[in-house]
Amino acid sequence: MFFVQAIVLVVALSLDALVASFSFGAEGIKIPIKSSIVIAFITTAVLAVALLLGWAFAQFIPVDVATYIASGILITVGLVKLFDSLIKGYIRRHNGLDKKINFKLFSLKFMLNIYADPIEADKDKSKVLSLAEAVGLAVILSIDSLTVGLGAGLAGGGIYWIIGLSLIFGIAFLYLGSFLGRKVRSKSKIDLSWLSGLLLIVLGIVNIFI
Repeated sequence: MFFVQAIVLVVALSLDALVASFSFGAEGIKIPIKSSIVIAFITTAVLAVALLLGWAFAQFIPVDVATYIASGILITVGLVKLFDSLIKGYIRRHNGLDKKINFKLFSLKFMLNIYADPIEADKDKSKVLSLAEAVGLAVILSIDSLTVGLGAGLAGGGIYWIIGLSLIFGIAFLYLGSFLGRKVRSKSKIDLSWLSGLLLIVLGIVNIFI
């Protein structure tokens, strides 16, 4: 059961990477293998830290309390993800209007633009995602990993499965999304945040009853 939950959790967290890489592929932006590894490593590292922190906290509180807190975190993040497209649309309208922004790896403006539209990560318009640009994208993709990982760590079980699968799925989804984007060449924005949110909500509910 832990293995199935681990797969569902990792898939939910990896969907953003799939969507981002699809956008890159559709725009003809290449993601070198080194950049893919950097993104997958950073997001997995953040997830691992969050999982271990959640597990550590769980040692000091009753099991039932930890279960309800973990489920609450997963369901809350899931609900937020359901409205993710609305949030990104708002940022694109109000924050993405000014494109003349100097590249600063961790500037708030830059990070918000990447969140709203992943192709903004290719700030130098080179059509190749450099290692530095990959770090910026990885930070954005790690936000969900931090909160969801904390909740999953509190729930306990399958931590090492989640970490290992995160690294594998991270690289695989980046490659798959880029491949599909190049083949489809669709300029329309695909949005799977609703599916990610739904999976997290289901995990949160299931966690209460198992």
